[in-house]
Amino acid sequence: MLIIRIDDDSELRTYEEEYAEAVFAVVNQNREYLREWLPWVDSNVSVEDTREFIGRGLVQQANDDGFQAGIWYQGRFAGGIGYHYIDRLNRKTEIGYWLSTIN
Repeated sequence: MLIIRIDDDSELRTYEEEYAEAVFAVVNQNREYLREWLPWVDSNVSVEDTREFIGRGLVQQANDDGFQAGIWYQGRFAGGIGYHYIDRLNRKTEIGYWLSTIN
């Protein structure tokens, strides 16, 4: 697991299967808010869906074709950030992120 400290309160952590319940709970609590911008929200309806997302992200990272991490604030999951893919030929990627509205 990779942990990147941002400051005393915030860090990025690569997603691990053990985080699936915490991630799903935050997505579920923020579903209406997130739906406006994130089309994947309506297909993530269970902890198992979140586990599958985490698994895909770990494969993506192992294949050096992207990176997904959770944003943690004061020890609690608060959102996500990641590279959707890595296009080395054209030297580009897309970065996506989302944050919880709940403190």
